[in-house]
Amino acid sequence: MKIVFLVFSGTGNTERICKAMQSVVVRRGFTTEYHAITRKTMQEDLVISSDDSIVIGYPIHAFNAPRPVIERIKRLSASSAQIWFVKTSGEFLKLNSASSVKPARLLRRKGYVVQGEFHYLMPYHIMTRHSDSVASLMLRTALARIEDDTTDILSGRRHAIEPSLGGRIVSGPLKIEQLAFPFIGHAFHATSRCIGCGLCAQVCPTENIVMAQGHPTFGFRCVGCMACSVRCPVNAVDLGIFDGWKIYGAYDFDAAPAKPDKLPRYCNRSYRRYFYDSAKVHGGQTSASNQ
Repeated sequence: MKIVFLVFSGTGNTERICKAMQSVVVRRGFTTEYHAITRKTMQEDLVISSDDSIVIGYPIHAFNAPRPVIERIKRLSASSAQIWFVKTSGEFLKLNSASSVKPARLLRRKGYVVQGEFHYLMPYHIMTRHSDSVASLMLRTALARIEDDTTDILSGRRHAIEPSLGGRIVSGPLKIEQLAFPFIGHAFHATSRCIGCGLCAQVCPTENIVMAQGHPTFGFRCVGCMACSVRCPVNAVDLGIFDGWKIYGAYDFDAAPAKPDKLPRYCNRSYRRYFYDSAKVHGGQTSASNQ
Protein backbone atom coordinates (compact mmCIF):
# COMPACT_ATOMS: atom_id res chain seq x y z
CA MET A 1 0.00 0.00 0.00
CA LYS A 2 1.16 3.51 -0.83
CA ILE A 3 0.11 6.68 0.99
CA VAL A 4 -0.23 9.63 -1.39
CA PHE A 5 -0.27 13.12 0.13
CA LEU A 6 -1.97 15.92 -1.83
CA VAL A 7 -1.44 19.10 0.15
CA PHE A 8 -2.37 22.74 -0.25
CA SER A 9 -0.48 25.00 2.14
CA GLY A 10 0.22 28.71 1.92
CA THR A 11 1.84 29.74 5.19
CA GLY A 12 3.21 26.28 5.97
CA ASN A 13 0.93 25.09 8.79
CA THR A 14 -0.75 22.31 6.83
CA GLU A 15 2.52 21.35 5.16
CA ARG A 16 4.13 20.99 8.58
CA ILE A 17 1.36 18.67 9.77
CA CYS A 18 1.28 16.54 6.61
CA LYS A 19 5.08 16.24 6.46
CA ALA A 20 5.04 15.04 10.07
CA MET A 21 2.39 12.47 9.19
CA GLN A 22 4.41 11.37 6.16
CA SER A 23 7.45 10.86 8.40
CA VAL A 24 5.43 8.56 10.65
CA VAL A 25 4.24 6.59 7.62
CA VAL A 26 7.82 6.16 6.35
CA ARG A 27 9.05 5.19 9.80
CA ARG A 28 6.49 2.40 9.84
CA GLY A 29 7.78 0.99 6.58
CA PHE A 30 5.22 2.20 4.04
CA THR A 31 5.83 3.90 0.69
CA THR A 32 4.68 7.51 0.31
CA GLU A 33 4.41 10.27 -2.26
CA TYR A 34 4.02 13.95 -1.44
CA HIS A 35 2.49 16.36 -3.95
CA ALA A 36 1.98 20.04 -3.20
CA ILE A 37 -1.18 21.51 -4.71
CA THR A 38 -0.07 24.54 -6.70
CA ARG A 39 -0.97 26.08 -10.03
CA LYS A 40 2.18 24.52 -11.48
CA THR A 41 1.26 21.00 -10.34
CA MET A 42 -2.48 21.25 -10.98
CA GLN A 43 -2.28 19.48 -14.34
CA GLU A 44 -0.01 16.63 -13.22
CA ASP A 45 -1.41 13.17 -13.90
CA LEU A 46 -1.34 11.00 -10.80
CA VAL A 47 -1.39 7.23 -11.09
CA ILE A 48 -3.58 6.12 -8.20
CA SER A 49 -4.13 2.44 -7.53
CA SER A 50 -7.21 1.14 -5.74
CA ASP A 51 -4.76 -0.22 -3.13
CA ASP A 52 -3.43 3.27 -2.38
CA SER A 53 -4.63 5.58 0.34
CA ILE A 54 -4.77 9.33 -0.22
CA VAL A 55 -4.42 12.11 2.34
CA ILE A 56 -5.72 15.48 1.16
CA GLY A 57 -4.40 18.26 3.37
CA TYR A 58 -5.62 21.84 3.48
CA PRO A 59 -6.15 24.86 5.75
CA ILE A 60 -9.79 25.73 6.33
CA HIS A 61 -10.72 29.03 4.68
CA ALA A 62 -13.93 30.57 6.05
CA PHE A 63 -15.29 27.11 6.98
CA ASN A 64 -14.62 25.77 3.46
CA ALA A 65 -11.88 23.97 1.57
CA PRO A 66 -9.71 26.38 -0.48
CA ARG A 67 -10.51 26.66 -4.18
CA PRO A 68 -7.24 24.98 -5.37
CA VAL A 69 -8.18 21.87 -3.40
CA ILE A 70 -11.56 21.66 -5.13
CA GLU A 71 -9.93 22.22 -8.53
CA ARG A 72 -7.33 19.50 -7.89
CA ILE A 73 -9.99 17.01 -6.84
CA LYS A 74 -11.93 17.68 -10.03
CA ARG A 75 -8.81 16.77 -12.04
CA LEU A 76 -8.24 13.44 -10.29
CA SER A 77 -8.94 10.32 -12.31
CA ALA A 78 -11.58 7.87 -11.10
CA SER A 79 -10.46 5.34 -8.50
CA SER A 80 -11.72 3.28 -5.59
CA ALA A 81 -8.83 4.33 -3.34
CA GLN A 82 -9.44 5.36 0.25
CA ILE A 83 -9.36 9.06 1.12
CA TRP A 84 -8.74 10.96 4.35
CA PHE A 85 -8.79 14.72 4.85
CA VAL A 86 -6.22 16.41 7.10
CA LYS A 87 -7.38 19.92 7.98
CA THR A 88 -5.86 22.77 9.97
CA SER A 89 -7.48 25.84 11.46
CA GLY A 90 -6.98 28.37 14.24
CA GLU A 91 -10.08 27.29 16.17
CA PHE A 92 -11.55 23.88 16.99
CA LEU A 93 -15.18 24.63 16.19
CA LYS A 94 -17.80 22.18 14.96
CA LEU A 95 -18.58 24.72 12.24
CA ASN A 96 -15.34 23.63 10.53
CA SER A 97 -16.71 20.14 9.95
CA ALA A 98 -18.63 21.41 6.91
CA SER A 99 -15.42 22.16 4.99
CA SER A 100 -15.14 18.52 3.87
CA VAL A 101 -18.68 18.21 2.52
CA LYS A 102 -18.04 19.38 -1.04
CA PRO A 103 -14.64 17.66 -1.46
CA ALA A 104 -16.14 14.39 -0.18
CA ARG A 105 -19.09 14.64 -2.55
CA LEU A 106 -16.85 15.22 -5.56
CA LEU A 107 -14.59 12.31 -4.63
CA ARG A 108 -17.45 9.86 -4.08
CA ARG A 109 -18.73 10.66 -7.55
CA LYS A 110 -15.37 9.49 -8.89
CA GLY A 111 -15.58 6.24 -6.95
CA TYR A 112 -13.29 7.08 -4.04
CA VAL A 113 -14.02 5.73 -0.57
CA VAL A 114 -14.01 8.70 1.79
CA GLN A 115 -12.92 7.34 5.15
CA GLY A 116 -13.02 10.53 7.17
CA GLU A 117 -11.01 13.48 8.40
CA PHE A 118 -8.56 14.66 11.02
CA HIS A 119 -8.61 18.23 12.28
CA TYR A 120 -5.58 19.91 13.88
CA LEU A 121 -5.32 23.24 15.64
CA MET A 122 -2.56 25.44 14.23
CA PRO A 123 -1.99 29.18 14.73
CA TYR A 124 -3.76 31.85 12.73
CA HIS A 125 -1.98 33.72 9.95
CA ILE A 126 -4.69 36.32 9.57
CA MET A 127 -7.07 38.15 11.90
CA THR A 128 -5.55 37.33 15.32
CA ARG A 129 -2.00 36.36 16.20
CA HIS A 130 -1.56 33.59 18.73
CA SER A 131 1.28 33.80 21.21
CA ASP A 132 4.36 31.70 20.51
CA SER A 133 3.57 29.62 23.59
CA VAL A 134 0.11 28.75 22.25
CA ALA A 135 1.59 27.97 18.82
CA SER A 136 4.10 25.65 20.47
CA LEU A 137 1.33 23.89 22.40
CA MET A 138 -0.67 23.47 19.19
CA LEU A 139 2.21 21.82 17.34
CA ARG A 140 3.17 19.53 20.22
CA THR A 141 -0.44 18.45 20.57
CA ALA A 142 -0.75 17.83 16.82
CA LEU A 143 2.38 15.68 16.78
CA ALA A 144 0.97 13.54 19.58
CA ARG A 145 -2.33 13.12 17.74
CA ILE A 146 -0.59 12.33 14.44
CA GLU A 147 0.92 9.11 15.82
CA ASP A 148 -2.50 7.61 16.55
CA ASP A 149 -4.19 9.15 13.52
CA THR A 150 -1.57 7.64 11.20
CA THR A 151 -2.26 4.24 12.75
CA ASP A 152 -5.92 4.65 11.88
CA ILE A 153 -5.09 5.57 8.28
CA LEU A 154 -2.75 2.62 7.83
CA SER A 155 -5.32 0.24 9.29
CA GLY A 156 -8.20 1.71 7.25
CA ARG A 157 -10.16 2.76 10.30
CA ARG A 158 -13.03 5.09 9.45
CA HIS A 159 -13.44 8.54 10.99
CA ALA A 160 -16.87 9.67 9.89
CA ILE A 161 -17.35 13.21 8.60
CA GLU A 162 -20.23 14.64 10.62
CA PRO A 163 -20.91 18.21 9.50
CA SER A 164 -23.07 20.15 11.92
CA LEU A 165 -26.19 21.95 10.77
CA GLY A 166 -24.62 25.22 11.86
CA GLY A 167 -21.54 24.46 9.78
CA ARG A 168 -23.61 23.81 6.70
CA ILE A 169 -25.58 27.02 7.22
CA VAL A 170 -22.49 29.17 7.78
CA SER A 171 -20.17 27.66 5.18
CA GLY A 172 -22.61 28.11 2.29
CA PRO A 173 -22.77 31.92 2.25
CA LEU A 174 -19.07 32.19 3.07
CA LYS A 175 -18.18 30.52 -0.22
CA ILE A 176 -18.46 34.08 -1.51
CA GLU A 177 -14.88 34.45 -0.25
CA GLN A 178 -13.69 32.23 -3.11
CA LEU A 179 -15.30 34.54 -5.63
CA ALA A 180 -14.17 37.73 -3.91
CA PHE A 181 -10.52 37.02 -3.17
CA PRO A 182 -9.25 37.23 -6.75
CA PHE A 183 -10.38 40.86 -6.68
CA ILE A 184 -9.36 41.50 -3.07
CA GLY A 185 -5.94 40.01 -3.75
CA HIS A 186 -5.50 42.10 -6.86
CA ALA A 187 -5.55 45.12 -4.54
CA PHE A 188 -2.61 43.80 -2.52
CA HIS A 189 0.53 45.82 -3.13
CA ALA A 190 4.11 46.23 -1.95
CA THR A 191 4.95 49.20 0.23
CA SER A 192 8.09 51.32 0.13
CA ARG A 193 9.76 48.77 2.43
CA CYS A 194 9.93 46.26 -0.45
CA ILE A 195 13.50 45.19 -1.28
CA GLY A 196 12.58 43.42 -4.51
CA CYS A 197 13.74 39.98 -3.33
CA GLY A 198 10.88 38.20 -5.12
CA LEU A 199 10.18 35.80 -2.25
CA CYS A 200 6.47 36.63 -2.34
CA ALA A 201 6.30 35.45 -5.95
CA GLN A 202 8.26 32.31 -5.15
CA VAL A 203 5.98 31.19 -2.29
CA CYS A 204 2.64 32.06 -3.91
CA PRO A 205 0.99 28.67 -4.67
CA THR A 206 -1.29 30.12 -7.34
CA GLU A 207 1.45 32.10 -9.13
CA ASN A 208 -0.59 35.24 -8.59
CA ILE A 209 2.49 37.43 -8.11
CA VAL A 210 4.83 38.47 -10.91
CA MET A 211 8.01 40.49 -10.47
CA ALA A 212 8.26 43.42 -12.87
CA GLN A 213 11.34 45.63 -12.73
CA GLY A 214 12.13 44.36 -9.24
CA HIS A 215 8.63 45.06 -7.95
CA PRO A 216 5.78 42.58 -7.31
CA THR A 217 2.47 42.94 -9.11
CA PHE A 218 -0.63 41.05 -7.99
CA GLY A 219 -3.00 39.39 -10.44
CA PHE A 220 -6.47 37.85 -10.18
CA ARG A 221 -5.62 34.36 -8.91
CA CYS A 222 -5.40 35.10 -5.18
CA VAL A 223 -7.10 32.60 -2.84
CA GLY A 224 -6.30 34.41 0.41
CA CYS A 225 -3.66 31.99 1.71
CA MET A 226 -1.54 34.88 3.08
CA ALA A 227 1.78 33.27 2.15
CA CYS A 228 3.03 36.51 0.60
CA SER A 229 2.48 38.69 3.65
CA VAL A 230 3.51 36.15 6.28
CA ARG A 231 6.76 35.19 4.57
CA CYS A 232 7.87 38.64 3.37
CA PRO A 233 11.22 39.29 5.12
CA VAL A 234 10.56 43.02 5.55
CA ASN A 235 6.78 43.15 6.12
CA ALA A 236 6.25 44.98 2.84
CA VAL A 237 2.96 43.46 1.62
CA ASP A 238 -0.12 45.62 2.12
CA LEU A 239 -3.27 43.46 2.18
CA GLY A 240 -5.68 46.19 1.16
CA ILE A 241 -8.98 45.90 3.04
CA PHE A 242 -7.52 43.03 5.11
CA ASP A 243 -4.37 44.87 6.15
CA GLY A 244 -5.78 45.55 9.61
CA TRP A 245 -5.95 41.78 10.14
CA LYS A 246 -2.45 41.07 8.86
CA ILE A 247 -0.19 38.80 10.88
CA TYR A 248 3.48 39.16 10.08
CA GLY A 249 6.38 36.90 10.93
CA ALA A 250 6.92 33.28 11.80
CA TYR A 251 5.85 31.67 15.06
CA ASP A 252 8.43 30.24 17.43
CA PHE A 253 7.25 26.64 17.73
CA ASP A 254 10.17 25.89 20.06
CA ALA A 255 8.82 28.23 22.73
CA ALA A 256 7.67 26.84 26.08
CA PRO A 257 4.08 25.59 25.62
CA ALA A 258 1.21 27.60 27.04
CA LYS A 259 -0.46 27.00 30.40
CA PRO A 260 -4.26 26.60 30.66
CA ASP A 261 -4.75 30.18 31.87
CA LYS A 262 -2.79 31.53 28.89
CA LEU A 263 -5.10 30.19 26.20
CA PRO A 264 -6.99 32.78 24.13
CA ARG A 265 -10.27 34.01 25.57
CA TYR A 266 -12.14 33.58 22.29
CA CYS A 267 -13.12 29.97 21.61
CA ASN A 268 -11.61 29.19 25.01
CA ARG A 269 -13.91 26.28 25.77
CA SER A 270 -13.24 24.59 22.44
CA TYR A 271 -9.48 25.12 22.89
CA ARG A 272 -9.54 23.51 26.31
CA ARG A 273 -11.61 20.59 25.02
CA TYR A 274 -9.16 20.00 22.16
CA PHE A 275 -6.08 20.02 24.36
CA TYR A 276 -7.69 18.03 27.16
CA ASP A 277 -9.03 15.34 24.81
CA SER A 278 -5.67 15.17 23.04
CA ALA A 279 -3.83 14.51 26.29
CA LYS A 280 -6.43 12.03 27.48
CA VAL A 281 -6.82 10.04 24.25
CA HIS A 282 -3.47 10.47 22.50
CA GLY A 283 -1.16 10.79 25.48
CA GLY A 284 0.32 14.10 24.41
CA GLN A 285 2.04 16.24 27.02
CA THR A 286 -0.21 19.25 26.76
CA SER A 287 -0.08 21.76 29.57
CA ALA A 288 -3.73 22.60 28.98
CA SER A 289 -4.79 19.16 30.16
CA ASN A 290 -4.32 20.11 33.80
CA GLN A 291 -7.61 21.84 34.34
